[in-house]
Amino acid sequence: MLLRSMSLCLTLGLGINLATASEIFNTTTIYKQGEQPLQVAAKLDTRRRGDCGTPPDAWTLNICEPHPFCYVASKTVKLWLSEKQRSGRMDKLVIKKSGTQKGIEERWSASKNTLDWPVRKMPIESGKAYLIKLKNSSSSNEISMYEIPQTKQTLDEQVEFMKEKGCTPQVEMIAGQQS
Repeated sequence: MLLRSMSLCLTLGLGINLATASEIFNTTTIYKQGEQPLQVAAKLDTRRRGDCGTPPDAWTLNICEPHPFCYVASKTVKLWLSEKQRSGRMDKLVIKKSGTQKGIEERWSASKNTLDWPVRKMPIESGKAYLIKLKNSSSSNEISMYEIPQTKQTLDEQVEFMKEKGCTPQVEMIAGQQS
């Protein structure tokens, strides 16, 4: 009787471990040798995809979605990622200028909702694209940055410039705030 309950515990324990492993790893059958398939396991990124959320305001860059972003040079560009996309621990953000290997890493505390663009390490150049991602993430987003000219003083003028550059999520957010 003791032997049966011991084997039942082992079987249940292995089943739980397999269930847990199957949630974290994606297995792919490469070929079958007789009855036994040879499988390769690839670790899945456990962060949720698709639900990027909405940043706190139109002037905060949502790094989850690849789209142009328009900014005012006199204001700090804030980076944002929804809690669902964050690890819940200290994240490292990687920013690279598109087309180069030069990049920077910036620590992002789990207690902070936004992160200031690290201008001293990576100055923003208007009209340039940047690859932005969390260090341990397999995907990055290319985001083109456009400085709103100082001659565009009113919000209407700024919105018109944003439309021209394709900063659509910002334009929609501003329109929603004015309604």
